[in-house]
Amino acid sequence: MLLDTNFILWLELKSDRIAPRLTEAIIQYPELVVSPLSLVEISIKYSTKKLNLELPPESFWQEFTSRFQLREVAFNEEHARRHSKLPLLHRDPFDRMLVAQCLVENARIATTDLIFGAYGVELFS
Repeated sequence: MLLDTNFILWLELKSDRIAPRLTEAIIQYPELVVSPLSLVEISIKYSTKKLNLELPPESFWQEFTSRFQLREVAFNEEHARRHSKLPLLHRDPFDRMLVAQCLVENARIATTDLIFGAYGVELFS
């Protein structure tokens, strides 16, 4: 299961947007993965002052992925080809790239953004 960028931040910031039962289910999931695209998105939000973190994004990412024992799934050429064929249902480029990764990797996504489902991605929310 791939963690959406907002889901990563909400887990880390212990947001009340995620029900405790969902947080526990995520932590118990057999294989959680993240995309380095989320690090890019977090870095942009941090540099534009839209996100306040106690650590710089790179340190935050390293600590977060280590704590939850997350594996990174790199965005590759196959993902890019799939991305180019997606209908424009959603304008957020990062979400669309995560959709492409999920479709290629046959992965669910942990998110609260229901637009992923419109692309045929199985939601874990």
